[in-house]
Amino acid sequence: YNIGSRMVVDDRVFHYAQAGNTLNCGLGAFNAITQHVAFAVVAEVANEGDYTVTITMGANDGVGASGNMAEDELVNGYCVIWPADMSECMNRRIVGNTVVEGGAGGPLTLRLDRPLSGGLVAATDHVEVMASPYLNVQTAPPAFGFHSVMGMPPIAAIITQYLWLQTWGPVWITPGGLMQASIGFLNRRVYFREDGSIDENPVGTAYADSQLAGYVLCNARLEGQGAPFIQLMLAP
Repeated sequence: YNIGSRMVVDDRVFHYAQAGNTLNCGLGAFNAITQHVAFAVVAEVANEGDYTVTITMGANDGVGASGNMAEDELVNGYCVIWPADMSECMNRRIVGNTVVEGGAGGPLTLRLDRPLSGGLVAATDHVEVMASPYLNVQTAPPAFGFHSVMGMPPIAAIITQYLWLQTWGPVWITPGGLMQASIGFLNRRVYFREDGSIDENPVGTAYADSQLAGYVLCNARLEGQGAPFIQLMLAP
């Protein structure tokens, strides 16, 4: 399977991922890497209808600002293509890429899922690139900022292990501070905290703009919190 492949099982959806550290089955697994390539210049002219674009990767691009890129590391990632006049920006899924070695960046060719809808001019047009968000998922160590939860691990995968990460459907998530989140019909939504647990989302608090995890599916008797069982709502 390719990273990011999708599998549907009953009411649940899973995506194929790779662990970047030892995962915790009760905590959301974060996309631990940042954007692979930032606003790189187009290196070669490309024509409308082409399925490839070549850019100049910088020395500070790549994982950990390594200036390197493995062959097909970006499969099932995405790019946005910016013509100089911003007349028709193009969003494409990446189905392959060439290798860049030596730690100094260099020409990087992206293979796209759909053809270019307009021509590109070298040295004036630009491209930004992200790898699949499932390429390196991690349990927060102990907290993540500027990263998003991609799913819930069904196994405590260890570093570099592949797994099917749950992204939709019924699941249990560690309640980090639910308080009233499962009490009554007006307080159902739950949100991820910086450690991958869930909380309610009171207006004006530190978690007021947190990432949506889903909603409470089932309570204990007398409106008690129970497990609680959560309808995960990340990638259907």
